[in-house]
Amino acid sequence: MLNGFCLTTATKIELQKIYEWKIEEEYPEHFTCRPVNKIYDFETFSENLLDLVKKHKIIHKILSKENKIVGEIKAFDYNMRNKSIEFGYYLPKKYRGLGYGTIMIELFLKELFEDDDLALNKIYATTCEVNYPSIKVLEKTGFTLDGKNREHYWIGDKKYTQNVYSLLRSEWILHNL
Repeated sequence: MLNGFCLTTATKIELQKIYEWKIEEEYPEHFTCRPVNKIYDFETFSENLLDLVKKHKIIHKILSKENKIVGEIKAFDYNMRNKSIEFGYYLPKKYRGLGYGTIMIELFLKELFEDDDLALNKIYATTCEVNYPSIKVLEKTGFTLDGKNREHYWIGDKKYTQNVYSLLRSEWILHNL
């Protein structure tokens, strides 16, 4: 827990809220380089997410304060040999710019780096070159720009570069002393 915030596993009610956020998002393609799948109904959305979690393809958590959900964060693409994992996060528009992203990432990093079963050496994230809020929060939480994938994001007919950020266990330890 950090300043009254905590990361937990989503209940069915909280999954409903996340579903509503996804439906209400005006430009979902601005938040991911992956294909944006149309979400048809809540049951399909929640079943797909729960199925991925059960099969250990992703680690999914929600950020809440005073029993109010304010964001979601996921880790995926765990590489057992390289001891690395990618993560992504989402805050609905009404919770952006309030410091919640930083809190959510800090809590998630602690959880992931302290998980003895994962034994992670590196956690990484990607973001579009023009997603300045995401760049700011990644750098604020200790991430370093590793490189760029040119013309990786296609949003409409425009192409953007993808920035790749990472944080090593040793850096995280130093950042949290």
